[in-house]
Amino acid sequence: MSKNYRISTNQVQVRHDLHKKIIKYLAPLPDQRAFIIYTSQEQNEDDTYIICNLLNGQIKYGPLFSKAEKIENINDDLIVFVDSKKQKLQVFSINKQDFIKFNDVAVPSLDALPQNQRTQEQIGDAITDLTIIRFSESKSIVVIEKKQATNQNQVEFIMSAYCFDEDFLESKNGICQVTNPIKFSQQNLQKVYGQLNNTDTVIISSQQFQEGTQSKFLMWNFKDKVLSNQLQHISLNSTLEGTIINITPWQKPSEIAFWLNGKPGKPQIIVYDYISKTDYEYTLKVYTNLFLLVNVYEVNFEKERIILNIIPETQNSCIDIINPIKNRITYTQDIDNTQDTIQFSSDCRYFITNENNYDVMGEDCSDSRESLLTIHSVIGIKTSLMNFLLMKNIVNIYGEEASKSIIDLLTDEDNETSNK
Repeated sequence: MSKNYRISTNQVQVRHDLHKKIIKYLAPLPDQRAFIIYTSQEQNEDDTYIICNLLNGQIKYGPLFSKAEKIENINDDLIVFVDSKKQKLQVFSINKQDFIKFNDVAVPSLDALPQNQRTQEQIGDAITDLTIIRFSESKSIVVIEKKQATNQNQVEFIMSAYCFDEDFLESKNGICQVTNPIKFSQQNLQKVYGQLNNTDTVIISSQQFQEGTQSKFLMWNFKDKVLSNQLQHISLNSTLEGTIINITPWQKPSEIAFWLNGKPGKPQIIVYDYISKTDYEYTLKVYTNLFLLVNVYEVNFEKERIILNIIPETQNSCIDIINPIKNRITYTQDIDNTQDTIQFSSDCRYFITNENNYDVMGEDCSDSRESLLTIHSVIGIKTSLMNFLLMKNIVNIYGEEASKSIIDLLTDEDNETSNK
């Protein structure tokens, strides 16, 4: 096994005074804190947030004054959600422990659900059907809603972009909408959404591709003055077959990666360059046995790191760290199947898993007034070794190049295998 990265694990008990509440949402923050939303099964009881220091267990908490749905962390400070009671968007600042003020945004929108159709059941269904996509660098989100078209086989999609950058809100007098909503109709098929970047461009695709189906996608740049008024159409030369699990950025700024569970046990990665209009297949040569792709958490060629959640043919679920340049696994961490949540920090330096609040019979186990979190830290071994050599004065004695050679020797895996 390579020593480029490893994962160290420890457990933290979060003790609180919340009675009969379970974790609804958890966001790891880069400074070893976690933002947690607890909820009650009582419909009239508001959700509560906790900000927990994972190093010493200290907590701060308060009410959200709502039932939060479709929760996403825009960045390490801002949490966006749909307030199902007030039927509008809310943005909460973790650092200020207060809500960001902006002109109300109705969710569901009147375009998606007209006033004469707004029963509690239909409002709940509309919120369930919508998707929020975050863009951390621009502090923006895209809200995608669905509306039944006249043709029963067609669904109208309504995409709206909102920015919560303070300068933007001030310049727009509290208006957070970036541009006019854009609408399009397609077959009523399950969709999957991804990002070209963390700033301004969303990718829309059907989730399922049958053999021989032409691979077509949509792309929307909501910040470009010209492109925000239209959808760009993408056609791949490659034929996709299977279920798209993720759409992520790739090595170049113009590249998009489509991750599929395709041929039995052999996931497929198709990389498309929207400037050159070319695509190619990237093969994960590190896997010799069959496996199922569950999620893609990070694609970072600068760090030479891809982080995946997979289920191998003969093992439990695991987190794999892959070097995409050398196309090999540098570390594998098994994940307990009783852990029902895997949440990475935005910088992917660590992730948190937590045990389900219910036992195998479905009985509520939330009366313990504590939550057990498992912290998994992703550690760069080369950086750790260099710090050790600096501490022992080896770098000063033998020089930086010699020290790097020592580290390369200690972390070399050319004669090792880590295939599953």
